[in-house]
Amino acid sequence: MKDDKLMTVPEILDVLSGISRRTFYRWREIGKAPQGFKLPNGEIRIYRSELTAWLEDLREAAKRGEPFDMETGLPMSMLQAKSARTIFDFVRAYIEMKWPHAAAKTRDSISDALSTALPALVKDRPGRPDVESLRTALRKYALLPESKRPVPPPDAARVIRWLEGASLDMAALSEAKTVRLALDAIALRLDGKAASANTIKRKRAVLHALLEYAVELEELSANPLHRIKWKPAKTTETVDPRIVVNPRQAQELLTAVTYVGRRGRGRRLMPLFACMHYAALRPAEAIALRREDCAFRQPAGDASSSTYHAPRSTDSGQIPETPTRNAGSSTGDVMTCVPSPSHQLW
Repeated sequence: MKDDKLMTVPEILDVLSGISRRTFYRWREIGKAPQGFKLPNGEIRIYRSELTAWLEDLREAAKRGEPFDMETGLPMSMLQAKSARTIFDFVRAYIEMKWPHAAAKTRDSISDALSTALPALVKDRPGRPDVESLRTALRKYALLPESKRPVPPPDAARVIRWLEGASLDMAALSEAKTVRLALDAIALRLDGKAASANTIKRKRAVLHALLEYAVELEELSANPLHRIKWKPAKTTETVDPRIVVNPRQAQELLTAVTYVGRRGRGRRLMPLFACMHYAALRPAEAIALRREDCAFRQPAGDASSSTYHAPRSTDSGQIPETPTRNAGSSTGDVMTCVPSPSHQLW
């Protein structure tokens, strides 16, 4: 809105004639003042629309004849509503706690998962924003720590206000039906189609960590996820042939590698990438591979090929002295046999 200007504290006190600066800051301390934010220099700004809506709530309470609190000068209904901690408030507190110690990728993953789940954990109220607006407001503004949170534009501010008013109370998280709403939400993409298994697993892990934090702070008696039998719908993931290297392209790419660098560097790199492509080895496994690990043979009626036993290695790149025991196997020296074309490996 064009007339939705940012107001300073003196301007607000002029509108609230008779209210002292001390009273206004006390309202802010107990969370009863109009919703605002701090600038980097510490000054407070409040949108005019926020102040107007807040005053309208006071007028409506007066018209209904509600009792007003003598200490704060606010209607009792407003005090009761503000004292109830919502899921939205708790999520923001959780992000404040996690942010300083989380890596950039982890921060993005937390924001992505919670911006998917939060819109499902709301009351049925009129004026619900569309999915894209909710996600944008959460990702870019609401689900950031206060010190990193930019000033939202009026449209995003209205979406955030709607979420603050419509968010369910924390007590609702103890109910299985409420948590199922969040689980069903993280199982879908923005277009309404089923999300991939990895995406669901990642977002469920974030939701689980959030609920564990609620248990730690004694907001919940137990993690409700532990008693919910829920499985996402199975999805069939197909590989797009347009983005997969075909055999001819693979040969051309491996040939191009041989021209990389000087002093035969490319010719040494080519077998490394060939092992990774044809045998699906990890880089550490390909580096650990030696000629004595391979069993060369000549299939009848076909080009030469080799079957080699790839030693397992750790993700750190350190080669173990003895082969790693295969999960679920009763034998210690389990090796993986992978047939591959020897003319591409050596």
